Amino acid sequence: PAAAPAPAGVPARAPDAKPRLVVLVSVDQLRADYLDRFGARLARYGTRGFRRLLAEGASWADARYRHGGTFTGPGHATISTGADPRVHGIVGNEWWDRQAKGGEGAKVYCVADPAAVLFGAPGAASGGGEKVSHRNLRVDTIGDAMKAGLVGAPRVIGISLKDRSAILLAGKRADASFWVDPMAGGFVTNTGYAAWSEGEPAQREAMRSAVEGRLKAYGAQRLPSFFVPWTMDPRAGAGYEEAVPDDRPEEGKGGTFPHGAERPQERLLALEASPSGNDLVVDFLEALIPLGPVREGGARAPDEERLALGARDGVTDLLCLSFSSTDKIGHRYGAESQEAADAFERLDATIERLLTLHDDRVGPGRWWLALTADHGVAPVPEFAARVGLDAGRVTEKDLRAALLPALGETPFAAVTEGNVYLQGVPPAELPREMNGDTLGTVAGHAAILAEALLRQPGVFRAYTRAQLLEGRVPDDAQGRGALASFDPVRSGDVIVQLRPFWAWGGPNPGTTHGQAFTYDQKVPLLLLAHGMKPGVRPERAAVNDLVATLAALLHVLPPAGCDGRILGEALDLDAWRASMPWK
Repeated sequence: PAAAPAPAGVPARAPDAKPRLVVLVSVDQLRADYLDRFGARLARYGTRGFRRLLAEGASWADARYRHGGTFTGPGHATISTGADPRVHGIVGNEWWDRQAKGGEGAKVYCVADPAAVLFGAPGAASGGGEKVSHRNLRVDTIGDAMKAGLVGAPRVIGISLKDRSAILLAGKRADASFWVDPMAGGFVTNTGYAAWSEGEPAQREAMRSAVEGRLKAYGAQRLPSFFVPWTMDPRAGAGYEEAVPDDRPEEGKGGTFPHGAERPQERLLALEASPSGNDLVVDFLEALIPLGPVREGGARAPDEERLALGARDGVTDLLCLSFSSTDKIGHRYGAESQEAADAFERLDATIERLLTLHDDRVGPGRWWLALTADHGVAPVPEFAARVGLDAGRVTEKDLRAALLPALGETPFAAVTEGNVYLQGVPPAELPREMNGDTLGTVAGHAAILAEALLRQPGVFRAYTRAQLLEGRVPDDAQGRGALASFDPVRSGDVIVQLRPFWAWGGPNPGTTHGQAFTYDQKVPLLLLAHGMKPGVRPERAAVNDLVATLAALLHVLPPAGCDGRILGEALDLDAWRASMPWK
């Protein structure tokens, strides 16, 4: 396809049939309507971030997740694998492991790995930081498929502020992933990645030492410059007309501009709740990951060469980026807030910088880019109620108080992300059929619990484990979403869905996501690649389709669990056929 006019100084060029680099971008908590709400403003500003992607790439106005548990971990795993949580196994940001601690059970973080060894920021060496890896992901990713199916040993690198985002996007065989760990004090990684876990022991140690030195130097020299107060973009004047006023009562204390951390130890946490966090991801990429071929006859150090992307003729590498700040901002202030509007405008500038960086270093047309989001977000419940919608909050305490009378002294093991776990026999021993003879079992308690839950304010549906195992759910987006999120081992004994505009959590300011409704499931989907016809498409697409389409364009076998379709309505069939290796 013909490329749209490129930014000043960058020659226009259609994407190559075999790119040097594919860039997979996830924007954490980017609801699909943002592009429409703020599109006119982006046009007035004349920016070339999202508008360039929309002009040069294919996009879908109705792209959605199929699963109902729309959280960060499941979303990123679906983006990279093309599978639903019932297949890739990341059913939530956390779940209850019934077999942990000798059968007592314990909550498990989706990328937790007690055996992982971190290095990078100063605190990692002394045991600080979350021990995390890809071990809980059950299937391969598009990066893993590229490594298996493309010549030249493609390199795969993930970068995000969040560990689960970087790890789950990059996959099992990634060369490296980097994320920010506040306990460790900066960017970290773990010792299991290919870039420093392969080769002779001396080579591995030298590589780790060199990378650790670069991470520490970055944290000391460049990271502090991002700890700045967040003030509204001056181009917005008195505020964004696309958003509600900045002094809403539901925003609570600290809900108006400017924003900034009050104590030094909070700076890394506050950075994620500021647009500066998104800028940091691109700055880290620019500073630490060599892009494109060596210029002017120079040379790279061994560690730089091992992490270089888009640098080799005939080889296609993969860069996975996740921008996390939009999620923290949306949680705290809400999608309708001045903060969310400002964060999106600043993200557009960050995306423009990212595109220009790849033009400059990899070369115009020599890279492809796919962009989507891991989930959307619900309105702040108090705001929704104030404008006349049926809205509210449901807490774990509410559930326990309501259900203990129904269940007597039967204890809860845990309640997390809509999953209610009961103490009792392990899942493999639970009966599939429920009748009067089984009411003393966990399955029987689950049936009683589900009936009681349906009488609680804000509860839309409650599915028992037996119902989901047998597929006895309504054939609609919510029922299918529950099935797509259900894993027999990791999911609860009862799965609860809330009514529209109701949210989990206490009375603190802010909102959340995690339901099978459009505001949480519907996200942008944009793909700039050779063989894709530019333009917005009205057809329904699933986020799973992104990996299926990338695999087809790259002529590799999709990841094992991929259950998406090739987005053929936007495929330039002549260009695609001409790119086939056997032509």
